[in-house]
This record gives sequence, structure tokens and C-alpha cells, in this order.
Amino acid sequence: MVLYGVSRGAIASAVVAADEPRLRGLILIGGVYDLAAAWPALPAGIKHNVREEAGTSAEAFAARSALFVAGRIGTLVLILHGRRDANSPPDQAEKFAAALRDHGTNVALNWFDSGHIIPFKDRARAIEPFLQEILESRK
Repeated sequence: MVLYGVSRGAIASAVVAADEPRLRGLILIGGVYDLAAAWPALPAGIKHNVREEAGTSAEAFAARSALFVAGRIGTLVLILHGRRDANSPPDQAEKFAAALRDHGTNVALNWFDSGHIIPFKDRARAIEPFLQEILESRK
């Protein structure tokens, strides 16, 4: 089983991965992994959605921040992020990848010359070898 999440889906997938030991892989695209740290740089529309959906308490931010559960993610991780992403600050991907590595997780961080939307053909060039690695490890 591999989880694949984009934007808010990347956040949810990373949080779920911390509690799902059967995962073989995790693919995260354009996520915010420490909501409190990213908050000042987020666009107004995203801030509005967060306020409406979960609130802005420290507890609400922590519950939506995979950085704090990085030590419980025990599967291969592929992070894809656009260098010009205005919705998810690029340093979020760097910090999350570093936290995963600090806990011994095998993680690859791939950068793209794009904004928040990474073209599917570009994603595929990174995702296909990642999935192949997972399939070959089962042999």
C-alpha cells in the first residue's frame, strides 16, 4: 500500500502514515508540514480555509503538522515540491525531509521548477522509479 497525497492530501497522508505500519511508500506533493511555522507566509485564502475547518489554536496547528510525527513514519518517502510554490513554502519540504532523515527514514526530496501545481509528466519521472523500487523490494 502506498499513500499519495497532494497539497492538503499530502498533509493528511503524512499524518496517517505515522500510524500505519503496513505502508510500503509515501508520496507527498506540495504539502505544509509545520502549519504554525508556515502560517505567516500562507495566502489569505488558505488561512481562511484553516480557520473555518480546524481553527488556529496551537492544538489545531499541531494536529495538522506532520513534522511532529516524523519519527513515527517508517516507510520510504518521496517528497515533490515546486521551487516557486506560493501555497506551500518550499522550506516546508526541506524541514520535513530533514526531520524524516534525522529519524532514520529513507526519504528523497525532488525539486521542480514550478509553483504549487507540478505537471503530471514531471511528477511521473520521479514517481515511477520510486514505485519500481518498492515493487522490486518485494521480490
